[in-house]
Amino acid sequence: TALHWATKSNNETVIKLLLARDVSVNATDNHNATPVHWACGNSTIPILKLLVDRDADLSARDGDGDPPIAWAAEKGIPDVFEYMLSLLLKHGADIDAKDSTGSTALMYAASHWDDPEMCEILLEHGADVRARDNEGRKAWNRAHESGMNATKKIL
Repeated sequence: TALHWATKSNNETVIKLLLARDVSVNATDNHNATPVHWACGNSTIPILKLLVDRDADLSARDGDGDPPIAWAAEKGIPDVFEYMLSLLLKHGADIDAKDSTGSTALMYAASHWDDPEMCEILLEHGADVRARDNEGRKAWNRAHESGMNATKKIL
């Protein structure tokens, strides 16, 4: 859709025009991804805020079954990941939702950045430290494999 194109292109002006015309923020592209997926994957927090303000579905799944937070985490964009996390927690989403690989937000936080604070926030909100991905690994295993020593200490 035009909104997908504008989001992929980081064109905030066009997005605002489209949203003023009440286009669907939850429309899907040929990969079943929504504009929120693309905003998360492109590290565009201002665009993400615009979409969220229009009640975009933060739990939508793409064609591979991945939610938007997985796109943010897989792209290795910490600021978007942290923002998405704050939105999920604010809206009472499942903190242990798994993507297509069985990974949770805690696993991504543990394996992508050596940031104990992110893991602590997740744990304080009830993230399951015992959850396992599709390969049977826990967040600690993922942190260990990625060399995230500071994070391993709190897991």
